[in-house]
Formats: sequence, C-alpha cells, structure tokens
Amino acid sequence: MAPIDIVKYLALAERIRTVTDMTSALLQRRPTVSRTRQGVLSKRTLSTMSHALEMAATALGPDAVVIGAFERRTYFEPRAHAFQRLVGRGATVAVAYVGNRDTDGGGFHVPLHIDETAAEVWALVVYSPTLCGYVNAIEHGSYADTALGLEPARQFQAEIGFDGGRTREVIGELCDMFGDRLDRAVVDKINHVSDLRARRHDLYPLEDAWQSALGSLVAHTETTLDALRDQATAATRDQLTGLCNREGLDRWAGVVEDQTVPTPPVGVLMFDLNRFKEVNDALGHEAGDEMLRRIGDKIRQNIRSGDLAVRWGGDEFLVLCPGLESAGLEAMGKRIQAAIRTVTVGDKTADTAFGSQVCRLRPFHFDAADRALYAAKNAGR
Repeated sequence: MAPIDIVKYLALAERIRTVTDMTSALLQRRPTVSRTRQGVLSKRTLSTMSHALEMAATALGPDAVVIGAFERRTYFEPRAHAFQRLVGRGATVAVAYVGNRDTDGGGFHVPLHIDETAAEVWALVVYSPTLCGYVNAIEHGSYADTALGLEPARQFQAEIGFDGGRTREVIGELCDMFGDRLDRAVVDKINHVSDLRARRHDLYPLEDAWQSALGSLVAHTETTLDALRDQATAATRDQLTGLCNREGLDRWAGVVEDQTVPTPPVGVLMFDLNRFKEVNDALGHEAGDEMLRRIGDKIRQNIRSGDLAVRWGGDEFLVLCPGLESAGLEAMGKRIQAAIRTVTVGDKTADTAFGSQVCRLRPFHFDAADRALYAAKNAGR
C-alpha cells in the first residue's frame, strides 16, 4: 500500500491551529453544535477520529495531556510515531494496551491484562487548557460492512465529544480502570490542566469550532484511505477468477498478536472441486480456466454483501461470512454448492464438496473446515 500523504494531514492540522483566531461574531452566527455523540461505530471510523485528534494535539503544546487505550500492542504499533511526535512537542502522553512495551513511543505505558474490561476499550483523549476532545468506545461484538477488511469493520459502542467537562469525566473513568499502573506524573498533569481550565469561561465556542475543523480532517482522511485501498486492490485479487487471493485474505482478516484475541463470529466455508483434473485432461487447461472463472462468478452471486470469497488454491475456494454461525452457514454452503453444480464447460459439469467451521479467535486457522470438507468428500456429498 502506498504511504499516507502526511503532508496533507499536517496542512489540515495547521488549519486547526487557526481555529482559536476565529472572531466571536463568526462563532455567534454558528448554529448550536452538539459536542457529544453516541452510537455504534466501526473501528475504521474510530481510528480516523483518533488520528484526527492525534494530529490536532500536536498544536496544543506542553500543557496537553493525551491518553490512549488501544486493546493490544499490535493495534498501537502503527500509531507509535504519532505519539513520539506528541512527546516531542512536550505533551504528557500515556498509552495502555495488552502486551510488552516493545515499541518505544515515549511517554508512559500502562500494561493491561487480557481479561480486564480496559482491554476491550478503544479510547483517545486530548485534555488541555484551551481545547479538549475524546473518543471512548467498547467492543460491541459485531461487524459493519467488511468490504475494506475485517478489522476496520469491528463495531464499538462509542461516544465522541468535545466538551471539556465530559472529557474530564472520561479521563477519570480511564484513571479508575488503570489504577496505580498510571504514573503519578500523568495524574498530576491532569489535575494541573483541570485547575487551569477552572479559571477560564470562554472555552465552549472554541471547542465547537474545533469539532467542525476536525470534521473536515476526518472527511479528508476517510477519502484518502479509500483511495489507498483502491490502489491496493489489484494486488489482492486472483487474476483468473477475480476473487480475493491469499494475500488479500491476510489483509482483510488483519494481523493480530496471538491466538488469545477474541473476535465476533466469522463463518468459514471451504470448497474443493471434485475430479477437476479430468476437465483439464479431457478438454485442456483453457477449458479448466473457463470453468474456474464461471465458478468464481457463481460464488460471488451467492454470498452476502460483506462476505469474502477467496481462491484458496488451484481448485479450492474459501468463503468467510462475518456474523454467520452454524445453521446459517450450512444453508449458505448448500446454496453455493448447488450453484457451482450448474456450471458446465463442454461435456463436463462442475461438482464440489464443502466443509464449514465458525472462527472466534484470530489469527484464523481453518483445520476444522478442512476436516469437514474431506469427511464430506469421502461420504460422497
């Protein structure tokens, strides 16, 4: 994937610096802005907003406190450079995640245990004397549209806000979860910022304006991410069938640190064509390729939006179905099997067996589906 154009992001962050220079007359003409929003949001949206907050925090100077909770170390590592930059600007920074601190991002690390509630929280809080904002979310256990990948589609019950009082409450909730693992220097800095904010009475219009500026940054980030993913699509597609290839599956599923990471259920179907070698031997490889192309079309036509179809091997296919469990998975497998059996090239008709399993941990392993597939083949199904 091409690198993100950070120069454009920095230019937008520079716009945020100018928000405090807006005239009071302009702010008075603005409609009232709700500074807190709640709802079920995808991780992609949360990550985009978190990125926007990180960029904005670079303009706030040494009085800023930034606290992040990122579930697992593997989710924090891509953001480590942003936190290094914040520390370089003098901000007080603390990050929490499950895993050892292998990446030196500067600031303070809060180690989390995999079985505590804090390990299910995704949060990014910016707290300063002039401007505040936060993203605070907990795992919802479901998926949004998975077209861009499984990890970005994970859904969270989320709250996003720009209200100073509520930001202080969110920080308090995180401090309670972290307990004495949070360095005392961070707590002292939070109290210092609270004291400075208590002396000011003109913050809220500025925080409204900051919300609008961040909205522009978020929209730009989303657009850029879409473009970068579009550029990467060609490398993750099987040239013959147009289905996803193994590299694309890896990108879609996302990288996780270990097998102890739970995930909402993902149903898996594994198909293996019966006697496909006979097609190549009798009609030639061009005919075999044509059969595979038609089978790819049939699979695409019989899966849901958000499911992922993969050419797993020469005549093997996978279908991954987020949120689908055993009963619905078996029905889908039979529907796809019936569709594949309608494909005819020359005097040869396609046939297939399939196996299924439901994955609840990542990284995914398909051993159960593989065993079920070969049990079906041996049974003549």
